[in-house]
Amino acid sequence: MSTYKKPLLVFAAVVVFLMAGYGIYKFRKSSTVAIGELTKGQCIASLPAESENSPGRVKKADCDSSDILEVFAVDIEGFPINSQYPEPEAAETKTRAYCERQFAESFSQLYEESDLQMKIYYPTESNWDKGARQIICFATKDVETAV
Repeated sequence: MSTYKKPLLVFAAVVVFLMAGYGIYKFRKSSTVAIGELTKGQCIASLPAESENSPGRVKKADCDSSDILEVFAVDIEGFPINSQYPEPEAAETKTRAYCERQFAESFSQLYEESDLQMKIYYPTESNWDKGARQIICFATKDVETAV
């Protein structure tokens, strides 16, 4: 093998390796979404297992599946930007009240009268410090997925 072919082959192998890695990265990123970027009508497989309010990315899902969480309301300014983090119970109460109102508007019936289940997302103290203020409301038919 000539002296020029060996570096060229190494270079080509590195390029192929990098392109494959980039392809995997793009595929994974396209199949997930940052929880703070969810919009009404999007569906996800589940919230992060470590905590229902954990920041990060969530796996997108086909909305035709029965065991998914569908976003039915988002309040991007759920909590005032300049406010202090509320007590967790107060944050949950505010979020649940917002989601129940939005449920009635979205589904034309009260949550308590529906066969659907609801799951809520609100900022934790750690993601509050990173600027998270949104409230996200999810509906699901799967009782085990809901709170």
